[in-house]
Amino acid sequence: MKKKETTGSIQYNHIERNERKIFRIFAVFCSALCLIVGTSCFWFYGKINETIKDESSSYLQEISSRIESSINQSINDTYLMLHATDSMLSGNETLTFDSFRNVSDYQRQYWDFDKLLLIDENGNAYDENGYSIFLSGGSYLQETILNKEEVMSPSQIVDGKEVSIFVVPLQNKKVNDIEMIAIAATFDTNKIAQFLSLTSFNDQAYSQIISKDGTMIITSSDANSNFGYNVLSSISDSLSKEKIEQIKNDFKSNIKGQTTVTVNDVKQEMVYYPIEDSNWILLTLIPSQVINAKSNILLMITLIITGFIFIAFTFLVIALIVTFNRYQKRLERIAFVDEVTGGHTIDKFYELASNILSKNQKDHFAIIYVNLEKFKILNDKFGRKTGDEILRLLYRLVTSELSTNEYMARISADNYCIFLQYTDVDEILDRIETWYESASKYVSENKTVWALPTGQFGIYYIGNDDLSFPQMIDRAKLSLKENSQSINSKVHYGVYNEKVRRLLIREKQLEDMMDFALKNNEFRMYLQPKYSVKNERIIGAEALARWQSESEGMIYPNEFIPLFEKNGFIVQLDIWMFEQLCKLLRSWIDKGKKPIKISINCSRVHLRNKNFLNPYIQLKEKYNIPDYLIEIELTENIVIEDAERFKDVVNEIHKAGFGCSMDDFGSGYSSLNMIQEISVDTLKIDKVFFSKERQDSERTESVVSNIIGMAQALSMKTVAEGVEYPEQITMLKRVGCNIIQGYVYARPMTIEDFEKLWDAENQGDNHNEETD
Repeated sequence: MKKKETTGSIQYNHIERNERKIFRIFAVFCSALCLIVGTSCFWFYGKINETIKDESSSYLQEISSRIESSINQSINDTYLMLHATDSMLSGNETLTFDSFRNVSDYQRQYWDFDKLLLIDENGNAYDENGYSIFLSGGSYLQETILNKEEVMSPSQIVDGKEVSIFVVPLQNKKVNDIEMIAIAATFDTNKIAQFLSLTSFNDQAYSQIISKDGTMIITSSDANSNFGYNVLSSISDSLSKEKIEQIKNDFKSNIKGQTTVTVNDVKQEMVYYPIEDSNWILLTLIPSQVINAKSNILLMITLIITGFIFIAFTFLVIALIVTFNRYQKRLERIAFVDEVTGGHTIDKFYELASNILSKNQKDHFAIIYVNLEKFKILNDKFGRKTGDEILRLLYRLVTSELSTNEYMARISADNYCIFLQYTDVDEILDRIETWYESASKYVSENKTVWALPTGQFGIYYIGNDDLSFPQMIDRAKLSLKENSQSINSKVHYGVYNEKVRRLLIREKQLEDMMDFALKNNEFRMYLQPKYSVKNERIIGAEALARWQSESEGMIYPNEFIPLFEKNGFIVQLDIWMFEQLCKLLRSWIDKGKKPIKISINCSRVHLRNKNFLNPYIQLKEKYNIPDYLIEIELTENIVIEDAERFKDVVNEIHKAGFGCSMDDFGSGYSSLNMIQEISVDTLKIDKVFFSKERQDSERTESVVSNIIGMAQALSMKTVAEGVEYPEQITMLKRVGCNIIQGYVYARPMTIEDFEKLWDAENQGDNHNEETD
């Protein structure tokens, strides 16, 4: 029965549509305005910030260039001074330290050095007074002097003072009959450091001189960052390996550059500039926050502007909300009344139930979904008017027995939902039964022309799962599909739990996939080897289904087999598996291999069809498979359900030329007396006997021993299934089991892997025979 809109609901929808239209237009306009202005502000900020950073970077490069020029000029001037001193000494025919002191005193009038030194061919240094001076420059300085090359050392200790030293070679100079090969000048390192002092960026910028390997040489007196002994080591944590390598290569190749580094948790801009005609690199650094100070001001201005825009936008939204509320109040005046029952609509039901839940958090509540089975037949037979009367009657009868905090509403057609308070679960079932008895009594007393339809009641217990009411109703509805039970023949109910939901969703997903999977060969036949207990060699195998989904990967049997048995798809899968087995056996026979017996499962669903063996027989004949090369496995629970039918099926299987085994023996409740009446060829002892909990159990061994003894007395072979531990092999040998199947020997595997395993075993036999 379809629900029609009343005049009130039409008016409600018309106002709501106009209201939403106005709201959408205004919201889009305000949002667009805010977005355009905000984006423009941030674009402007980005451009200005980029310009400031570019200018700051250029300024740093310019400062570095000026400092480098000053340092380079100072170095060149020092070398010129030393060469000039060499020329002045060449004018004296006989050189003594007195004459050298006179030249030194003369040069000191024009040059700001500390000392002038003469260096002999052994690398010994002498001051103006002829005193020997120790040079600490190491082998590099010594070798360069002896090779008569110009050299500069930024750090020497002379007379206990750290100085920088500049050396140039001399030509044929003897002083006091000592052969001198070089002349040197020393300078206080602080004088060179003066070149590095900067007055830019509010005295926040500073410079340092390092060697090309990153070793610190000279730092300005106002440097406010400590790089330690080696700059490259200090900045390695803040830069990638690739960036460090690039900087090293730039140092070696005298290439200038700039990067951002972090030292002592301070982010800094670092410019490196090679000093001409030296092995020195000039570093100029400034904290990033100093450079960003101007851009931060711009950002603050941008944020303020954006804030004003946001405030203006907020006022517009408030105005919109006020307008919206005016319309909302008009809508609230329209009564929420169901046109059929005269009671609450579902929206009003949600509102009322929600209020009760918020005020009574300690009480227990449930949602009941009600469905009237085959109500459409009543509608068709007696007309819509009578159908509506039935719906009103049921609504009135149930609501008359609801308490103050309980509500009922019609969802649509013949479906209701009830918000119920309860103290225990049995109370809900008692009340459902009472409702139906009241309705039955009314029908009986009033001799209505219609019979009361069967009622289905899905129950969802409201917990702390924060679901919406539609979601709760859906879950109550789901319980009827998966967990349906009966109070009596006319009242059915189901109780929802999370397992039901997950199972139903997953089953629906697999059902949507299964036909495609079968058509596209997503199913695979795996083989699990069976080993002879006597010689521990492969004696057979079991064919097992695996689902290699194109979208999900491997789906294991415990997930899809129960579903396929429930929906009947297992029949198609079993036949498909049987044909794959026949193809495999045929290929082995055609290749000249001696085939082994393979067992394959046959679901009990097949037994609903008396002629279920026909496809099996047809496939066996199609591929010309010899008798008893295939063994059909039937589960023990078939015996429990219908022992006589099971005996007939076993006889039919034997008649068709198949072997037959009883799978999962011991997992159910079949009696030993019943087994002796069923002529199966093989008894497969269930894996429950070989689980980890039962390992090395004397009781397990006793039970298994009795089963095997009974099977031997009935001329049945025994297969121990699910064996995982070597100790169990010993026990099974002891009690006389014939075959073992389990992970202790091999897991289920692809046909290719099984053939490799089987072939390797057979090749081992051939090799042993040749050796013998």
